[in-house]
Amino acid sequence: MTRQDFAEDLAYVIKNWSIEELKERLEDLNSRGINDLAEVIASEIVIRSN
Repeated sequence: MTRQDFAEDLAYVIKNWSIEELKERLEDLNSRGINDLAEVIASEIVIRSN
């Protein structure tokens, strides 16, 4: 993954997540022990890139 790919995926996540979706994802990941927003965003980018 290039920096450009990462930037595009990050922009997609920021643009397309509603506050409610973000809360749901944070709650879901928090229940699995992931509570850092950077990890949440990174996990979404990994999901999108597969």
